[in-house]
Amino acid sequence: MIKCNPLGPVSIEGNEHVLFDWPNRRTVRCGQVFMTSGEAMNPVVRGFKKLADFKGRDRRSQFWPYAGVVGAVWFVLQGVGGNLVMFTVMASGDEANFPIAFLGTMAFGVLVLTCLLAAAVSWRLHDRGRSGLWALIPLGLLVTTMTGFGLLFHSLWEEAPTYDPSADMSFEFGFLGIMMSNLLYMASLVTLIVFLCLKGKAGPNRYGPEPA
Repeated sequence: MIKCNPLGPVSIEGNEHVLFDWPNRRTVRCGQVFMTSGEAMNPVVRGFKKLADFKGRDRRSQFWPYAGVVGAVWFVLQGVGGNLVMFTVMASGDEANFPIAFLGTMAFGVLVLTCLLAAAVSWRLHDRGRSGLWALIPLGLLVTTMTGFGLLFHSLWEEAPTYDPSADMSFEFGFLGIMMSNLLYMASLVTLIVFLCLKGKAGPNRYGPEPA
């Protein structure tokens, strides 16, 4: 909340003091922002403009509109792009490259989504007084799960069944490890989402003042 400090020209309308906060290009009426082209700009536009800025804090009302738009657009494009890549590989008859194309498409999609959301997630975590590095936990577990799945998928695709008990045991342990990694990833992702949904801490913290 912005207080009515005399930062610019002041006029009186009835019992209200109206002023123009010229450094931030906004009009303020009794602590409420009525017009702005600064920090309170459209949260989606603001998110895309500050992809590389990891400093500061964001409220839920600033984070979720941007995250929702990015998530929806990414989901559609990832689905369309992934299907196109898969159909192209299958149509070429080069089935040996199917696992590489599948995992490559997934990895590229995760990389794009991470780049688009990294700064915004950091701002939201900062508003809770937490480091943005918390977001690396589910990301690291996702990379581990995808890598293990890729190795397992490749072994099934390339190697014929040998009916060797030791080989079967290795496969079972590998599959169990992937399942455990996936469960840890899901748990860490849910925890991160809960952090992103919680209300920010009131007042300033080590990441900056409370967002307006």
